[in-house]
Amino acid sequence: RYRSNDHIIWVLGGDVQADFGGDFLGHYRSMAEGIIFGITGQNIAWNENSPYWNYALMTYHPDGSPMKNSSTWFHDDAWLDFNMIETFVNVNSVYEAVTQDYTLSDPIKPTVMGEPAYENHPGKEGPIAAIQVRRQGWQSFFAGAAGFTYGAFRDSLGNGPLFSPFNHWEKTLNWEGAKSLAFLKSFCLENNWPHWKPNQKILGEGQKEGEYLKTAVQLSDHYYLIYFPDRSTQMLIFNSGFSEVFGSWYNPKNGLNQNLDPITLVDGVCKIIPPDAWSDAVAVIHLK
Repeated sequence: RYRSNDHIIWVLGGDVQADFGGDFLGHYRSMAEGIIFGITGQNIAWNENSPYWNYALMTYHPDGSPMKNSSTWFHDDAWLDFNMIETFVNVNSVYEAVTQDYTLSDPIKPTVMGEPAYENHPGKEGPIAAIQVRRQGWQSFFAGAAGFTYGAFRDSLGNGPLFSPFNHWEKTLNWEGAKSLAFLKSFCLENNWPHWKPNQKILGEGQKEGEYLKTAVQLSDHYYLIYFPDRSTQMLIFNSGFSEVFGSWYNPKNGLNQNLDPITLVDGVCKIIPPDAWSDAVAVIHLK
């Protein structure tokens, strides 16, 4: 039916652990083999390295159990093109879950945050707010994810795309969390996203009590990006050969920039804090 359509992503599974209630890995592998047979007419085994797998882009959708990604069962399978993660309401597991996939090798495969928490969905501490949507998105990309999925829950009138009739779902695209993801995409494209390398080593003192996890990526030895999921002070540790930090602040909520006043490094170390009244921020750091 879809063999002539080359814009389809085949997502096997469906919000379930592949070994839930028994060993069903063979079922999903047979699905992959069936898909490629339907498209190419070739009988290719799930573990066979064949160019025919290139005719279908496939992944697997796990459930929201922390740290159980598609890679848990299928990372080495020839049919799986990229890994998928679901953290759902486990909003503080995003960075760790993406990192788990990002550090896998032999083979190296991209990973996508396929189902984070939905905006306005009931969470462990109340409805998921826009700031939590942003934290999930920014932490995903700063951990090395190749993509991020947005979802919205019902509004106060029961309208929305999840667990409800599909009426007025377009309104959710104007919610703060949804709109702010456009700024995330623009920032990634404008700051050479394919060359980001996660680097938590520059973040001194670690995560303090009551703070959210800050994350950092490196583009060169003098170019860094740091995501602040809250407004708290952070010690930065760079090579002692540099003497000054300069750059800008980026507001993930509205896409606006603000100058970062130059800071003198002492033995490569300094402390910074986001601008007043910002709920989260990105520091664009250059060293000299």
